[in-house]
Amino acid sequence: MSVRIPVAFAAALALLASSLTLGAKAPATPGFDAAAAARYLDRRMDVWWQKAKPLKSAGGETKCLSCHTAIPYALARPVLGRALGNPAPTAHETAIRDTVLTRLEHLDDQQPFYDHTEAKKIESRGVEAVLSVFLLTSDDSERSATTSLAMTAKAFARLWQVQRADGAWDWLDFGLEPYETTGAVFHGATLAAMASGSPMGRRVSADAAGIAGTEKLRGYLQTNLASQRLFNRSWALLASSRLTGLLSVRDQDAIVGALEAAQRPDGGWSLADLGDWHWSKAAAPYSSPGQTNGALLAASD
Repeated sequence: MSVRIPVAFAAALALLASSLTLGAKAPATPGFDAAAAARYLDRRMDVWWQKAKPLKSAGGETKCLSCHTAIPYALARPVLGRALGNPAPTAHETAIRDTVLTRLEHLDDQQPFYDHTEAKKIESRGVEAVLSVFLLTSDDSERSATTSLAMTAKAFARLWQVQRADGAWDWLDFGLEPYETTGAVFHGATLAAMASGSPMGRRVSADAAGIAGTEKLRGYLQTNLASQRLFNRSWALLASSRLTGLLSVRDQDAIVGALEAAQRPDGGWSLADLGDWHWSKAAAPYSSPGQTNGALLAASD
């Protein structure tokens, strides 16, 4: 597990709780350096574009988008930009949006994220459907108007088309916590909920398919919430700030209380405290590659 995962998760939670609910700037926190956080996230995206898997798309090439890098970047970076007085989209934000739009324009002529087995093609289809709508609606500000309504509607039509009967979506499972494992199906559903509850999401999902799909999604998240680890419940809390009727006040308060209880004396959190992390592969190899880094787990990350 890379250290980038808890850092990105913390950035998303800390910066967006007020932004998603109130539309406010990120609060000024003593000791928090917003400019340094922005530089860190930009560097992570520099690396991602260099290392990301190239995918064929309509005779050209795009790069794979990721839950662990593109999603937290799309959540946190616009908030940081506004807090720093730089509201214009970064080059990385524009590249993420353009990648989504390019692949949407060529739905029938593109390489899936993973295509070495039929199962991975199906999993990739669900993941990309969710990530596409999320990345097109992740910023609630006026900047979201730069994305065409028609393309956003196309992304949501695809989302509801590939939604499972239980209200969730097929998800990549490589046994890798927390984003590519069996427990990540719930996380993916929270991203879909954040997208469908966004201003643009509500607008393009007002048809019969969107209404039915959103209701199934609410049902899935509500039914499965109690069994989720704190990591997933935290994402459900974020989703409830957009999708009305998702969580009761009691459920929201319980999640906030659990997060407060998990805070460490130095003021931070550790991903190790947010769930029962394990190698979930049902087939060989039955153990994770490498050794757990005890020093990392012992500190807030």
